[in-house]
Amino acid sequence: MLKLLLGLFAPLIICFQMNAQQMEIINAGISGNNTKDLLARLPHVLEEKPDWVLLMVGTNDMLNSNKFVPYEAYQKNLNSLVQKLRKNGASVVLVTPPTVDSLYLFERHNSENFQKSPKEKLEFVRTCMQDLSKQHGVYLVDVFQAFLNANIPVHNEDGLIMNEKNFNKRDGVHPTPEGYRFIAKTIAQSLNDGKVRLKGKVICFGDSITYGLDVEGEGTVEGETYPAYLKQILSGK
Repeated sequence: MLKLLLGLFAPLIICFQMNAQQMEIINAGISGNNTKDLLARLPHVLEEKPDWVLLMVGTNDMLNSNKFVPYEAYQKNLNSLVQKLRKNGASVVLVTPPTVDSLYLFERHNSENFQKSPKEKLEFVRTCMQDLSKQHGVYLVDVFQAFLNANIPVHNEDGLIMNEKNFNKRDGVHPTPEGYRFIAKTIAQSLNDGKVRLKGKVICFGDSITYGLDVEGEGTVEGETYPAYLKQILSGK
């Protein structure tokens, strides 16, 4: 099934190759970050003078019981991130976070702390990003929907989200290397379809899903992180 899913991306017409040589991708993901943390780190990101920022945030805001952010605050923080990035000359691409395996999530975070299901909370993140995309005219890549379309997660059966069978880890939140590759291909396909051309300095800004927790090259654009796979795709490798 996974081979068939990834095969859907095989016909990608990568029009980025001319720009790829002039493009630098930076991994600015930090594990555990929520929108409040990203706002605190924003000045350091802006010091890099990015041309583009791929912003994926919301998993910790909604699912990490130690970092919960109320709906209204999440919406306000996300809006502030987008406006400040654009005000400082960066073009923004909003990227919805992937789905999660609630069975494993609730082994680490008490389900009684959740007034709504993890899926509903992540759907709220997507709605916020959709609204901001329309309001500010920024591009949106719906990774969340791509995972849903692929019927992910399937508890202890799929290969995209870390579980006991595929990674010997009862995780349910963080992608496997195959999951990170799937995210990168989803982003590249969407950008290509939308005729969005990344160039210059591109910063992937977010939490552990951007960082690439527990995979080769974590925190970098090498190895098995989604920024690393995205770099490979956009450079035609």
